[in-house]
Amino acid sequence: MKNKNIKKYSLIYAFLLSAICTTSCGTNYQEDTTYLHVYNWEDYIYQYDEDNETYKDPDMIEQFEEFINQPENMKSYGLSKKVKVIYDTFDTPETMYNELKLNKTTYDLMAPSDYMIQKLALNLDGLESTRIQKIDFSRVPNYSKYASKFLINNLKDILIDETNPEKGTLNDYALGYMWGTLGLVYNPGAKTLKDKGYEEEKVIHDFSQPESWNILWENDDYARIASIKDSIRDTYSMGIMRVYNDEFKALKERYENKEIDQVTYKHEINKIFNRNDDETISKVQAALIELKERIYGFEVDTGKTDIVTGKVGINLAWSGDAVYSMDEAEEFGQYFYYALPSYGANIWFDGWCIPETCKGENLSAAYAFIDFLSIPSKAAMNMDYIGYTPFIAGDEVLSQVHDWYDAEEGEESVEYDLSYFFDGTLKDKDSDPIIHCLKEQTKRQLHAQYPEENEIDHLCVMKDFGKANDSIVTMWENIKVNPLPTWVKVIVIFSLVVFIGYLASYKLIRKAKIKHRKSLREKE
Repeated sequence: MKNKNIKKYSLIYAFLLSAICTTSCGTNYQEDTTYLHVYNWEDYIYQYDEDNETYKDPDMIEQFEEFINQPENMKSYGLSKKVKVIYDTFDTPETMYNELKLNKTTYDLMAPSDYMIQKLALNLDGLESTRIQKIDFSRVPNYSKYASKFLINNLKDILIDETNPEKGTLNDYALGYMWGTLGLVYNPGAKTLKDKGYEEEKVIHDFSQPESWNILWENDDYARIASIKDSIRDTYSMGIMRVYNDEFKALKERYENKEIDQVTYKHEINKIFNRNDDETISKVQAALIELKERIYGFEVDTGKTDIVTGKVGINLAWSGDAVYSMDEAEEFGQYFYYALPSYGANIWFDGWCIPETCKGENLSAAYAFIDFLSIPSKAAMNMDYIGYTPFIAGDEVLSQVHDWYDAEEGEESVEYDLSYFFDGTLKDKDSDPIIHCLKEQTKRQLHAQYPEENEIDHLCVMKDFGKANDSIVTMWENIKVNPLPTWVKVIVIFSLVVFIGYLASYKLIRKAKIKHRKSLREKE
């Protein structure tokens, strides 16, 4: 994440909020108050930090409560009671889902990732606690005005159920919060790379190429210096990119030669990206076991710092974590880069969902909360604090991007066009969606936060594994324990059979000898 300080108060904050929730779930609700239960990722919203001069405004939750409890705003959002937020956090969407299934707490609002939104919308378990309702866009005017039209159109392309288009799309069930990509952050100056004779430009060139996923499997110069995610979904996607590299490549060539249109191209690459039949799972398992022998190791959240401290030279990273690594490294005079292979990479979305159980005043408060976060100035605060890129565009967000990335006067710059993201959201006629940045930023933080428009065509959205989930979990367990090759298993089994046969024969022979000795004694 972009925030450079570990939020030492986050645990205290979570504990206090949990305590509030525990109290409010008893008999201490105030009749004149609507309690809005929000469930979000850890460290995924702006918080006050007394140790950092940048974050001196009140927590975003407090800002919302102050805003919504003004009489004119209560009236605007259809509220008759004041709102109090009960804010809980989760570490993964799976944790969130299991909590919902246990039905310990009823939430009014939650922010899972794209594949989990799909799972909740399908509601295959048939549980009321995990069913989400369709969005009423008329109740979020700020979101409708400032959310990037480009991203909304992407959500409209993602069907909840390929076999039943009437189920709708992700856009019907969620309001976008943050988005990003999964790519490779790397340090051209890492000792391990330098020792192998690589120049910086060659490394950058390699990781920007379509075959860059294959480099980690095939090029010995990169052996033992890369870390990848200890995550079933993200690492499975790497395996898919490896196994079906030729199919991705062929589709890209057809698209560039205008043999297929954009809609067909995106549909086809997403079909490949989300394959989970038995044959695919077996191939991915073999590919990842092979990769396991060539990497530094798996990591959950340490990769973004391991690359800064020099443990690794390459890290499979979410774009926000890549920005964090690049920012941290600059303080030590190091310059890292972020690469999106030109086909077969992942684009992800986190969005706000509203459970079916949320009704009445709570529903009004839920829409008000999302709409408040959709004010560009609030979105900019969240982006600065957590390091990820909001769905919201608008003048204030664009102004912040200019402040961060525009070259200084007199520096040689290049144009980086963000019109695709900001078009239709800017009120100020002087707002310029062209960033005049240093050339290196086209492969560094700016590139991580806002890929170029032509890159996004080649990115795929991860869907829920569905019925294949158990098989993929088994596959992952096999990868982590690294099962023995078949030929080794055959030798082991054969050896056991021989050994057991030997023992059996030995016992029979010994028994025969004993019997023979007894007979000799009897004759004597």
